[in-house]
Amino acid sequence: MARIRLPPGLRQSAGAGLRSVAHRLARRSQAAPTEEPSGPRTAFVLSGGARLGALQATILRALYDRGVRPDLLVGTSAGAFNAAYLAFHPDDGAPEELVEIWRGLRFERIFAQSALRVALAFTRRRESVLGVDQLRHLVDTHIHPDAIEAAAVPLRLVASDITAGEKRVFREGSARRAVLASSAIPGVFPPVEIDGHLHVDGGLLANLDLETAVAEGAREIYAIDVSQPPDTGRPRRFLDVIGRSVEVMLNHRSELALRHVRRVATVHLLHPEPGDWRELAGASDARSLVERATPVAERIVERTFAPSAEAAPREPAARRRVPKGSAAAPVPIRHDSLP
Repeated sequence: MARIRLPPGLRQSAGAGLRSVAHRLARRSQAAPTEEPSGPRTAFVLSGGARLGALQATILRALYDRGVRPDLLVGTSAGAFNAAYLAFHPDDGAPEELVEIWRGLRFERIFAQSALRVALAFTRRRESVLGVDQLRHLVDTHIHPDAIEAAAVPLRLVASDITAGEKRVFREGSARRAVLASSAIPGVFPPVEIDGHLHVDGGLLANLDLETAVAEGAREIYAIDVSQPPDTGRPRRFLDVIGRSVEVMLNHRSELALRHVRRVATVHLLHPEPGDWRELAGASDARSLVERATPVAERIVERTFAPSAEAAPREPAARRRVPKGSAAAPVPIRHDSLP
Protein backbone atom coordinates (compact mmCIF):
# COMPACT_ATOMS: atom_id res chain seq x y z
CA MET A 1 0.00 0.00 0.00
CA ALA A 2 1.41 3.40 -0.99
CA ARG A 3 2.15 5.90 1.78
CA ILE A 4 0.42 9.30 1.79
CA ARG A 5 2.92 12.10 2.44
CA LEU A 6 1.62 15.16 4.27
CA PRO A 7 3.23 18.60 4.24
CA PRO A 8 5.57 19.14 7.28
CA GLY A 9 3.25 21.59 9.05
CA LEU A 10 0.23 19.34 8.67
CA ARG A 11 2.26 16.34 9.81
CA GLN A 12 3.23 18.16 13.04
CA SER A 13 -0.37 19.24 13.67
CA ALA A 14 -1.72 15.74 13.05
CA GLY A 15 0.96 14.21 15.27
CA ALA A 16 0.14 16.60 18.11
CA GLY A 17 -3.57 15.83 17.75
CA LEU A 18 -3.00 12.06 17.86
CA ARG A 19 -0.77 12.39 20.94
CA SER A 20 -3.46 14.46 22.67
CA VAL A 21 -6.15 11.84 21.90
CA ALA A 22 -3.87 9.03 23.08
CA HIS A 23 -3.14 10.90 26.31
CA ARG A 24 -6.84 11.44 27.03
CA LEU A 25 -7.63 7.76 26.37
CA ALA A 26 -4.82 6.70 28.70
CA ARG A 27 -6.12 8.93 31.47
CA ARG A 28 -9.68 7.64 30.91
CA SER A 29 -8.56 4.01 31.14
CA GLN A 30 -6.77 4.75 34.43
CA ALA A 31 -9.84 6.44 35.85
CA ALA A 32 -12.22 3.63 34.82
CA PRO A 33 -10.35 0.31 34.83
CA THR A 34 -11.87 -2.63 32.97
CA GLU A 35 -14.22 -4.61 35.19
CA GLU A 36 -14.37 -8.39 35.43
CA PRO A 37 -17.44 -10.08 33.91
CA SER A 38 -20.32 -9.95 36.36
CA GLY A 39 -21.61 -13.49 35.69
CA PRO A 40 -21.34 -16.42 38.11
CA ARG A 41 -17.81 -17.59 38.69
CA THR A 42 -18.20 -20.86 40.65
CA ALA A 43 -20.78 -23.42 39.60
CA PHE A 44 -22.00 -26.70 41.05
CA VAL A 45 -23.05 -29.09 38.26
CA LEU A 46 -25.08 -32.01 39.60
CA SER A 47 -25.65 -35.16 37.56
CA GLY A 48 -28.52 -37.60 37.54
CA GLY A 49 -28.12 -40.85 39.41
CA ALA A 50 -31.43 -42.19 40.73
CA ARG A 51 -31.30 -42.90 44.46
CA LEU A 52 -27.61 -42.02 44.41
CA GLY A 53 -28.84 -38.46 44.70
CA ALA A 54 -28.43 -39.31 48.40
CA LEU A 55 -24.68 -39.68 47.83
CA GLN A 56 -24.70 -36.39 45.95
CA ALA A 57 -26.35 -34.70 48.91
CA THR A 58 -23.64 -35.96 51.28
CA ILE A 59 -20.95 -34.69 48.89
CA LEU A 60 -22.64 -31.29 48.85
CA ARG A 61 -22.63 -31.28 52.65
CA ALA A 62 -18.91 -32.06 52.69
CA LEU A 63 -18.20 -29.23 50.23
CA TYR A 64 -20.16 -26.75 52.34
CA ASP A 65 -18.24 -27.91 55.42
CA ARG A 66 -15.06 -26.83 53.61
CA GLY A 67 -16.48 -23.42 52.82
CA VAL A 68 -17.18 -24.01 49.11
CA ARG A 69 -20.30 -22.19 47.92
CA PRO A 70 -21.86 -21.96 44.44
CA ASP A 71 -22.64 -18.83 42.45
CA LEU A 72 -24.64 -21.02 40.06
CA LEU A 73 -26.43 -24.39 40.33
CA VAL A 74 -27.02 -26.63 37.30
CA GLY A 75 -28.92 -29.87 37.83
CA THR A 76 -30.13 -32.85 35.84
CA SER A 77 -32.64 -35.47 37.03
CA ALA A 78 -31.89 -36.31 40.69
CA GLY A 79 -29.37 -33.48 40.54
CA ALA A 80 -32.17 -31.12 39.50
CA PHE A 81 -33.97 -31.82 42.77
CA ASN A 82 -30.79 -31.27 44.80
CA ALA A 83 -29.87 -28.12 42.88
CA ALA A 84 -33.35 -26.64 43.28
CA TYR A 85 -33.40 -27.27 47.02
CA LEU A 86 -30.04 -25.55 47.55
CA ALA A 87 -30.95 -22.67 45.24
CA PHE A 88 -34.04 -21.82 47.31
CA HIS A 89 -32.30 -22.50 50.65
CA PRO A 90 -28.96 -20.64 50.53
CA ASP A 91 -28.20 -20.92 54.25
CA ASP A 92 -25.27 -23.01 55.49
CA GLY A 93 -27.52 -25.68 56.98
CA ALA A 94 -29.28 -26.49 53.69
CA PRO A 95 -27.07 -29.45 52.71
CA GLU A 96 -27.70 -31.13 56.07
CA GLU A 97 -31.44 -30.63 55.57
CA LEU A 98 -31.14 -32.11 52.08
CA VAL A 99 -29.35 -35.18 53.45
CA GLU A 100 -32.16 -35.67 55.96
CA ILE A 101 -34.75 -35.47 53.18
CA TRP A 102 -32.98 -38.28 51.36
CA ARG A 103 -32.57 -40.27 54.56
CA GLY A 104 -36.33 -40.26 55.07
CA LEU A 105 -37.34 -41.28 51.55
CA ARG A 106 -39.16 -44.52 50.76
CA PHE A 107 -37.74 -45.59 47.41
CA GLU A 108 -40.28 -48.36 47.03
CA ARG A 109 -43.09 -45.79 47.04
CA ILE A 110 -41.64 -43.73 44.22
CA PHE A 111 -40.72 -46.82 42.20
CA ALA A 112 -43.77 -48.81 43.29
CA GLN A 113 -44.30 -51.34 40.54
CA SER A 114 -45.51 -54.87 40.06
CA ALA A 115 -45.42 -57.41 37.27
CA LEU A 116 -49.10 -56.73 36.66
CA ARG A 117 -48.57 -52.99 36.35
CA VAL A 118 -45.69 -53.47 33.93
CA ALA A 119 -47.76 -55.90 31.86
CA LEU A 120 -50.68 -53.50 31.74
CA ALA A 121 -48.39 -50.69 30.61
CA PHE A 122 -47.25 -52.78 27.66
CA THR A 123 -50.73 -53.95 26.67
CA ARG A 124 -52.55 -50.65 27.13
CA ARG A 125 -51.84 -47.33 25.53
CA ARG A 126 -50.00 -45.71 28.40
CA GLU A 127 -47.07 -43.29 28.32
CA SER A 128 -45.25 -44.87 31.24
CA VAL A 129 -45.06 -47.82 33.58
CA LEU A 130 -45.36 -45.70 36.73
CA GLY A 131 -47.39 -42.71 37.75
CA VAL A 132 -45.81 -39.52 39.04
CA ASP A 133 -47.93 -38.85 42.14
CA GLN A 134 -45.29 -39.81 44.72
CA LEU A 135 -42.56 -37.95 42.88
CA ARG A 136 -44.75 -34.87 42.54
CA HIS A 137 -45.54 -34.97 46.26
CA LEU A 138 -41.82 -35.04 47.07
CA VAL A 139 -41.10 -32.06 44.80
CA ASP A 140 -44.13 -30.03 45.93
CA THR A 141 -43.21 -30.56 49.57
CA HIS A 142 -39.62 -29.41 49.36
CA ILE A 143 -39.23 -27.06 46.38
CA HIS A 144 -40.64 -23.63 47.16
CA PRO A 145 -41.20 -20.92 46.12
CA ASP A 146 -41.98 -22.24 42.67
CA ALA A 147 -40.45 -19.62 40.33
CA ILE A 148 -36.93 -20.48 39.12
CA GLU A 149 -36.12 -16.78 38.78
CA ALA A 150 -36.90 -16.29 42.49
CA ALA A 151 -34.06 -18.60 43.58
CA ALA A 152 -31.48 -17.05 45.89
CA VAL A 153 -28.72 -18.74 43.86
CA PRO A 154 -29.06 -18.71 40.05
CA LEU A 155 -30.61 -22.02 39.02
CA ARG A 156 -30.58 -23.93 35.73
CA LEU A 157 -32.58 -27.15 35.35
CA VAL A 158 -31.91 -29.49 32.42
CA ALA A 159 -34.46 -31.63 30.59
CA SER A 160 -34.75 -33.31 27.18
CA ASP A 161 -37.36 -31.80 24.89
CA ILE A 162 -38.59 -34.77 22.82
CA THR A 163 -40.94 -32.56 20.80
CA ALA A 164 -38.15 -30.35 19.46
CA GLY A 165 -35.48 -33.03 19.78
CA GLU A 166 -33.06 -30.93 21.82
CA LYS A 167 -31.79 -30.13 25.29
CA ARG A 168 -33.79 -27.56 27.21
CA VAL A 169 -32.37 -25.53 30.06
CA PHE A 170 -35.01 -23.95 32.28
CA ARG A 171 -33.98 -20.50 33.53
CA GLU A 172 -37.44 -19.28 34.49
CA GLY A 173 -40.92 -20.60 35.11
CA SER A 174 -42.09 -23.35 37.46
CA ALA A 175 -39.20 -24.98 39.29
CA ARG A 176 -41.38 -27.92 40.33
CA ARG A 177 -42.48 -28.75 36.81
CA ALA A 178 -38.93 -28.34 35.56
CA VAL A 179 -37.65 -30.79 38.20
CA LEU A 180 -40.38 -33.27 37.26
CA ALA A 181 -39.50 -32.88 33.58
CA SER A 182 -35.80 -33.33 34.27
CA SER A 183 -36.57 -36.50 36.26
CA ALA A 184 -39.06 -38.17 33.90
CA ILE A 185 -37.27 -41.40 32.98
CA PRO A 186 -38.52 -42.31 29.49
CA GLY A 187 -41.08 -45.06 29.75
CA VAL A 188 -40.93 -45.18 33.55
CA PHE A 189 -42.50 -41.80 34.37
CA PRO A 190 -44.78 -39.89 31.99
CA PRO A 191 -43.35 -36.99 29.95
CA VAL A 192 -44.03 -33.53 31.33
CA GLU A 193 -45.64 -30.98 29.04
CA ILE A 194 -44.31 -27.44 29.29
CA ASP A 195 -45.07 -24.71 26.75
CA GLY A 196 -46.71 -27.29 24.48
CA HIS A 197 -43.60 -29.49 24.36
CA LEU A 198 -43.07 -32.89 25.97
CA HIS A 199 -40.01 -33.27 28.19
CA VAL A 200 -38.25 -36.31 29.66
CA ASP A 201 -35.17 -36.98 31.77
CA GLY A 202 -32.39 -34.48 31.12
CA GLY A 203 -29.82 -37.26 31.37
CA LEU A 204 -30.84 -38.39 27.90
CA LEU A 205 -28.92 -35.45 26.40
CA ALA A 206 -26.86 -33.91 29.21
CA ASN A 207 -26.47 -35.98 32.36
CA LEU A 208 -23.63 -33.73 33.55
CA ASP A 209 -24.31 -30.39 31.89
CA LEU A 210 -20.94 -28.67 32.10
CA GLU A 211 -21.59 -26.69 28.92
CA THR A 212 -24.46 -24.75 30.47
CA ALA A 213 -22.28 -23.76 33.43
CA VAL A 214 -19.60 -22.39 31.10
CA ALA A 215 -22.19 -20.61 28.93
CA GLU A 216 -23.48 -18.90 32.08
CA GLY A 217 -20.01 -17.55 32.87
CA ALA A 218 -18.62 -20.09 35.34
CA ARG A 219 -14.88 -20.57 35.25
CA GLU A 220 -14.57 -22.90 38.24
CA ILE A 221 -16.87 -25.90 38.30
CA TYR A 222 -17.50 -28.55 40.94
CA ALA A 223 -19.01 -31.41 38.93
CA ILE A 224 -20.66 -34.00 41.17
CA ASP A 225 -21.17 -37.04 38.97
CA VAL A 226 -22.88 -39.94 40.75
CA SER A 227 -23.87 -41.83 37.62
CA GLN A 228 -22.80 -45.46 37.77
CA PRO A 229 -20.05 -46.84 35.54
CA PRO A 230 -21.09 -49.59 33.13
CA ASP A 231 -20.35 -53.11 34.36
CA THR A 232 -18.65 -55.62 32.08
CA GLY A 233 -20.84 -58.67 32.66
CA ARG A 234 -22.78 -60.11 29.76
CA PRO A 235 -26.37 -58.80 29.75
CA ARG A 236 -28.90 -61.63 29.95
CA ARG A 237 -32.20 -59.88 29.34
CA PHE A 238 -33.35 -57.29 26.86
CA LEU A 239 -33.80 -54.77 29.71
CA ASP A 240 -30.16 -55.38 30.71
CA VAL A 241 -29.08 -54.58 27.15
CA ILE A 242 -31.11 -51.36 27.16
CA GLY A 243 -29.76 -50.39 30.58
CA ARG A 244 -26.15 -51.08 29.57
CA SER A 245 -26.57 -49.08 26.38
CA VAL A 246 -27.90 -46.09 28.32
CA GLU A 247 -24.99 -46.28 30.79
CA VAL A 248 -22.42 -46.33 28.00
CA MET A 249 -24.13 -43.39 26.28
CA LEU A 250 -24.24 -41.28 29.46
CA ASN A 251 -20.61 -41.97 30.34
CA HIS A 252 -19.44 -41.22 26.81
CA ARG A 253 -21.30 -37.90 26.66
CA SER A 254 -19.93 -36.86 30.05
CA GLU A 255 -16.37 -37.73 29.00
CA LEU A 256 -16.65 -35.63 25.84
CA ALA A 257 -18.15 -32.69 27.73
CA LEU A 258 -15.40 -32.86 30.34
CA ARG A 259 -12.62 -32.76 27.75
CA HIS A 260 -14.22 -29.82 25.98
CA VAL A 261 -15.00 -27.72 29.04
CA ARG A 262 -11.60 -28.20 30.67
CA ARG A 263 -10.13 -26.06 27.89
CA VAL A 264 -11.89 -22.97 29.23
CA ALA A 265 -12.66 -23.71 32.90
CA THR A 266 -11.24 -25.42 35.96
CA VAL A 267 -13.31 -28.53 36.60
CA HIS A 268 -13.17 -30.39 39.91
CA LEU A 269 -14.71 -33.79 39.19
CA LEU A 270 -16.21 -35.47 42.25
CA HIS A 271 -16.98 -39.07 41.32
CA PRO A 272 -16.94 -42.39 43.23
CA GLU A 273 -14.03 -44.74 42.56
CA PRO A 274 -14.33 -48.55 42.46
CA GLY A 275 -13.61 -48.82 46.18
CA ASP A 276 -16.36 -46.33 46.90
CA TRP A 277 -18.87 -48.37 44.90
CA ARG A 278 -17.91 -51.42 46.93
CA GLU A 279 -18.78 -49.60 50.14
CA LEU A 280 -22.11 -48.39 48.76
CA ALA A 281 -23.18 -51.79 47.43
CA GLY A 282 -25.85 -53.61 49.38
CA ALA A 283 -27.59 -50.56 50.86
CA SER A 284 -31.19 -51.72 50.94
CA ASP A 285 -32.94 -48.48 51.87
CA ALA A 286 -32.41 -44.74 52.00
CA ARG A 287 -31.24 -44.66 55.60
CA SER A 288 -28.54 -47.28 55.11
CA LEU A 289 -27.49 -45.64 51.84
CA VAL A 290 -26.97 -42.27 53.55
CA GLU A 291 -24.99 -43.94 56.35
CA ARG A 292 -22.70 -45.65 53.85
CA ALA A 293 -22.48 -42.57 51.65
CA THR A 294 -21.26 -40.24 54.41
CA PRO A 295 -17.66 -41.58 54.69
CA VAL A 296 -17.55 -42.13 50.93
CA ALA A 297 -18.45 -38.46 50.34
CA GLU A 298 -15.73 -37.33 52.74
CA ARG A 299 -13.14 -39.35 50.82
CA ILE A 300 -14.33 -38.03 47.47
CA VAL A 301 -14.04 -34.43 48.65
CA GLU A 302 -10.68 -35.07 50.31
CA ARG A 303 -9.35 -36.43 47.01
CA THR A 304 -10.63 -33.30 45.26
CA PHE A 305 -8.67 -31.02 47.59
CA ALA A 306 -5.52 -33.15 47.62
CA PRO A 307 -2.47 -31.33 46.15
CA SER A 308 -2.23 -33.73 43.22
CA ALA A 309 -5.97 -33.72 42.43
CA GLU A 310 -5.77 -31.03 39.76
CA ALA A 311 -2.99 -32.81 37.87
CA ALA A 312 -4.70 -36.19 37.89
CA PRO A 313 -6.88 -36.80 34.81
CA ARG A 314 -10.21 -38.51 35.10
CA GLU A 315 -9.86 -42.26 34.80
CA PRO A 316 -11.22 -43.39 31.42
CA ALA A 317 -14.65 -44.96 31.54
CA ALA A 318 -13.33 -48.32 30.36
CA ARG A 319 -11.01 -48.51 33.38
CA ARG A 320 -13.73 -47.44 35.79
CA ARG A 321 -16.02 -50.30 34.81
CA VAL A 322 -16.74 -52.82 37.50
CA PRO A 323 -17.23 -56.51 36.64
CA LYS A 324 -20.80 -57.60 37.26
CA GLY A 325 -21.13 -59.74 40.37
CA SER A 326 -17.79 -58.64 41.83
CA ALA A 327 -17.36 -57.33 45.39
CA ALA A 328 -17.07 -53.84 43.94
CA ALA A 329 -20.32 -53.98 41.99
CA PRO A 330 -22.19 -50.66 42.04
CA VAL A 331 -25.47 -50.05 43.78
CA PRO A 332 -27.99 -52.09 41.76
CA ILE A 333 -30.26 -49.25 40.64
CA ARG A 334 -30.19 -48.34 36.97
CA HIS A 335 -32.88 -45.66 36.76
CA ASP A 336 -31.30 -42.29 36.07
CA SER A 337 -33.74 -40.12 37.96
CA LEU A 338 -34.93 -39.05 41.33
CA PRO A 339 -34.57 -41.58 44.09
